[in-house]
Amino acid sequence: MTCRSTRRLPTRITRGAANEVIADASFLVEPTVEALTAQLDAALDGARPPTAPAEHAKRYDWDAIAEQVEAVYRRAIDGAW
Repeated sequence: MTCRSTRRLPTRITRGAANEVIADASFLVEPTVEALTAQLDAALDGARPPTAPAEHAKRYDWDAIAEQVEAVYRRAIDGAW
């Protein structure tokens, strides 16, 4: 995990797909009290992500995602993982 700082707010680059999925519709922070406190303070002071989360979510086909998640659960339950 590497950290970077932008002009907006601290962000976290993760190993998973979080950055790709969340993109600029949210803020990712290091899992520390200090980082979370700083991010919450910034949000309370009016900081907002560049893209509205609801607008970003419209990019995804939620029915297809639900089917994919269900298929993964079924494979796990059936031991076909």
